[in-house]
Amino acid sequence: MSSPLLNSTAPLPIRFVIVGGGISGLSAAYTLCKAGHEVRVLEKAPGLGYPSSGIRVPPNMSKILKKWVGKEELDKLAVLNVASPCIDINSGVCIGVTPWEPTVMAETGGEFLMMKHEDVHRLVYRLAISAGAEVNFGVSVANVSPGSPTPCVTLSSGETIDTDVVIGADGRSSIVRPVVCDFEDNEDPCPTGTTVYSGVVAAEQLKGDPKLEHFIKSDEWAIGFGTGMTICCFPVSAKSELAFALFLPDECADPSLSQSETPESWYNSVPTSSIQPEGLALYLRRLMLKAPTLCRSQWLQRDQAEEWVDESGRIVLLGEAAHPFPPGTTYATAAGLEDAVVLGTLFSHLSSTNQITTLLNAYQEIRETRCRILAHTDTSNASLMMLPPGPARDARDRILSAPKNEWDEDSATRKEFDGLAELFGYEAEDAAMQWWVDWGRYIHDRSPTRTVSASPSLSVEKLSLSSPEC
Repeated sequence: MSSPLLNSTAPLPIRFVIVGGGISGLSAAYTLCKAGHEVRVLEKAPGLGYPSSGIRVPPNMSKILKKWVGKEELDKLAVLNVASPCIDINSGVCIGVTPWEPTVMAETGGEFLMMKHEDVHRLVYRLAISAGAEVNFGVSVANVSPGSPTPCVTLSSGETIDTDVVIGADGRSSIVRPVVCDFEDNEDPCPTGTTVYSGVVAAEQLKGDPKLEHFIKSDEWAIGFGTGMTICCFPVSAKSELAFALFLPDECADPSLSQSETPESWYNSVPTSSIQPEGLALYLRRLMLKAPTLCRSQWLQRDQAEEWVDESGRIVLLGEAAHPFPPGTTYATAAGLEDAVVLGTLFSHLSSTNQITTLLNAYQEIRETRCRILAHTDTSNASLMMLPPGPARDARDRILSAPKNEWDEDSATRKEFDGLAELFGYEAEDAAMQWWVDWGRYIHDRSPTRTVSASPSLSVEKLSLSSPEC
């Protein structure tokens, strides 16, 4: 299909306020500005650059970033993932290596990359700003309320903002979600018994340690398997740093986490010495101890929201506010970018305010099953890595130690990997355009009920990312 998002703007520009300036929120700001709309982002953090670790960028996400900035710019920040060594977390011995064959990746239309969260965050920030979005840091939202017909956002400062649509992109503990969802959707999340610690180590600190130097020199996403715990580590920022994420049982975590007001937040920074995981191979301990600090987040089970759009039809959830993922897993960031592409593509066709609610409901219709599958896959993958001793674990290790073409077709491990091609090959913009062709054109109305002055979108399709930081 063609790429209307970058080549056309909506007949009717409207105003959006996005609560949350993370990767998902800023990506939505970019796609909506490119579609010709006026966008203001409200982020409670003081600015960019807060502590973060790495993220895996599967082909379904790398395709989006490549369209937005081009391969050359993306290669400056990313590392290509060519294989995943599987390591016994206790002994440190490699069980087997799963290659990400170039021919298979080519069929998906993208590449499996490894990037630093902060690098992606800055990238989409620059895109959003350059497309015309207004991004306000250090802003706390006190309340979001439906209106007649337009919603209102009230800041902690007392300022009120009237807008046409409010997007809640404020993560797993969203303050917008209770406005959209009923009581059952907002019950307290259930602990899973797992806490995730993440960190980044400069490549210079790994010199002279052969075990750790291998991680930074390789093009691999290494996965450690253990009882109730797992670790993954991979090079980021063009191999200038090594990122890792360690999943531990809650009882091995810093006890102060349970007293945190925001146990799911990645803003919880703790000293590296605060945890001493038993049984972790010595070289993996050395790696962890080289990180200046760790970010921690408790894995609390939250269900996907049943409704992503409120009764007024003007307040909508995006990213993990709508579909929470296990922290530190593969698809959360990718799903947020897909959300943004679908939303921007749909609203590039807006010609009447009467269409707003229909397009928001279409966005949920297009995205909810896809996001449920991705979240299930992430949860299943994490469980597979943390199996206790027994027949299931023995079968997993036996399969991983064999060549991939010899894997048992009925095994859980084989099923996990066989499902990846469909997940990787997804095209968010195509999904939105298919809905428009099948259904959207029948609601087309070229009689705008109200016009606002929106910020102009850029005419360029690719943006150089060498511009100064804010």
